[in-house]
Amino acid sequence: MTESTSRVVQGRATASLDSVNRIRPAYEQVADQLRQLIVRGDLSPGDRLPSEGDVATAFGVSRGTVREALRVLASANLLYSVRGANGGTFVAQSDPTAISEYLETGLGLLSGTEAISLDELLEARELLEVPAARRAAERRTEQHLVDLREALEAERAETGVRFHHHRRFHVLVLEASGNALLQMVTVPVFGVIRSQFVLQPSEKELWAGIDADHVEILRLIEDGDGDGAAQAMQNHLVRLNAVYRSLGPRPSAAEGVPSPFRAR
Repeated sequence: MTESTSRVVQGRATASLDSVNRIRPAYEQVADQLRQLIVRGDLSPGDRLPSEGDVATAFGVSRGTVREALRVLASANLLYSVRGANGGTFVAQSDPTAISEYLETGLGLLSGTEAISLDELLEARELLEVPAARRAAERRTEQHLVDLREALEAERAETGVRFHHHRRFHVLVLEASGNALLQMVTVPVFGVIRSQFVLQPSEKELWAGIDADHVEILRLIEDGDGDGAAQAMQNHLVRLNAVYRSLGPRPSAAEGVPSPFRAR
């Protein structure tokens, strides 16, 4: 092989390595396969996993690797452990509230990095809540209407921390949509936005506008006007998003710390 040919072969070999996937730690691979078994339903809620030794043998890894994999899945609320004679490691029952809280935590952490911008959060909320208002008008029950009216009255009567009642109204619209998954993924987005901004009770004009928007949204949901409710929610969020952008995020406890949202 000539020197020039050798350089060509070496160059090709080096280039080809750019597309390879790095070998991941064994515990991550074990955790991924166990997660897939749970997601597929091969392992159901309440099922007890084999002993650490049996799992280690099945995967061809050490017990320490298995323990680390199980810790990863337990931290994601997919597994839990019970001590005692009848104990062991079990597949957890999925809890929508826990999943929603887990998602909110993850989104909150990402909002402090380059991964998620303010505009992306606000846009995602529109994409989720506008269709939810349409579905709410089509599917709401009388109890939903009662709850929405009560939330609206509490919101208008509150002179202190009004954001709680504002949030309650939006959550009830999601509940009235009749889609539990829509509620599960939207509430965390709303929660992250809420944690980053401060709407003061003293801003009377702002809250008067919010109240008026909610009254209109409720009226259209009561009337069963899906398109109207969706448009009213769209208008409400557009106005509210403009307020968020003008206020800027909640100040950091540390002086001089930049905004957690990157500019767009």
